[in-house]
Amino acid sequence: MRVLVMAPFERGRGQGGSLRATAIAERLEDREVTVEWQVVRRRALGPVAKLRAARRGLPVLSALYAPPATPAAAPDAILVAHSYLTPVVRRLTRGTPTVVDFHNLEWRHLLDGSPAGPAAGPPGPLRWLWTRDQARLMRRVEAAAVAGADLSLFVSETEQGWAQATVPGAATRVAPSTLPAAVVRSAARIAAARDPRAGELAYVGTLTFPTNVASLERFLTGVWPALRAADAGLRLTVAGRCAPDVRERLARHPGVTATGFLEDLTPLLSRCQAVVMPFEGAAGTSLRTIFYALAGLPVIGSPEAFRGMGFAAGVAADRPAAWIAALSSDGRAKAVAVARAAQADARRLQDDPGPWDALVAALEVMTRTGQARRARDGHVTRDGHAAPAVAAS
Repeated sequence: MRVLVMAPFERGRGQGGSLRATAIAERLEDREVTVEWQVVRRRALGPVAKLRAARRGLPVLSALYAPPATPAAAPDAILVAHSYLTPVVRRLTRGTPTVVDFHNLEWRHLLDGSPAGPAAGPPGPLRWLWTRDQARLMRRVEAAAVAGADLSLFVSETEQGWAQATVPGAATRVAPSTLPAAVVRSAARIAAARDPRAGELAYVGTLTFPTNVASLERFLTGVWPALRAADAGLRLTVAGRCAPDVRERLARHPGVTATGFLEDLTPLLSRCQAVVMPFEGAAGTSLRTIFYALAGLPVIGSPEAFRGMGFAAGVAADRPAAWIAALSSDGRAKAVAVARAAQADARRLQDDPGPWDALVAALEVMTRTGQARRARDGHVTRDGHAAPAVAAS
């Protein structure tokens, strides 16, 4: 069976969706599925083009991607690695069994970072209206993706529940987030090198993403001073790609060092006493939480940082007093115990064959059904594969 993964990123490159899609590809290959990868490229889009896209009912996140070329050899099935690509790749998926992987609900993700969302900055009426409208358009795109796909994958039962309520009867399945083999090996190196130092805390995140920046700055303004008042020896190293002005702003806080992007996180994470995750979004799940668990790192974060996890991945703190308690001597001992249990749970998650055996079984059924349908309609080539569905576009 040949499956074509269509993704907005190179295989194994970057964070978030790239890691999830790469892990899915590895699990398919472990089950003797041939996986091919096609990148759907971004394109420049000016303000006028964005407005035109919105008027056509297309969210900007979808309009940013150019329609991909038809593959030379048509696959048995297509896996679309992000829901927002579905309008762009519709020409190629027509007539071919298709799985859409929802890395998260993008409409929910847009609201997380909107002026009305939990990580909001100062609201502006035009920005508020634009973001709400983009979320509305994306919600419609994602509902259509669920309705049109042969199977939709979700990271949690909560997000699957939205799909089942929105499109009753649609084929959906929970496929929990896991990490690629190379990332798992990186976590193991950190676990082996652990030598924590008193007072050392770390934050790792993509700080070109507005929700992450807003959440971290809210933490540094509203919680960090109270933590430093309780323990003047606390130091926080912030690692993550960010703009120069953001890096400078973060480094102004007492006891905070902003390093920018680090190619190798082992030196930082092997010496830190705990990792902090002051995240305020609600969409998807955090792959970084799984990584920390595999590395045996104690994690303290907002309740949202552990969303969608099927196990206790860290100690939740929802107000300054809870953060202070979590970083007290008793709190740190609890965080270490939770980390030890989370490491075992994350390993079980990584090694669980169930979701992936079920996915391959579903793909096999879809492929047989699709071939029979195309044979009936006269769309099968001599080698038995699907003919590219270009004529219908």
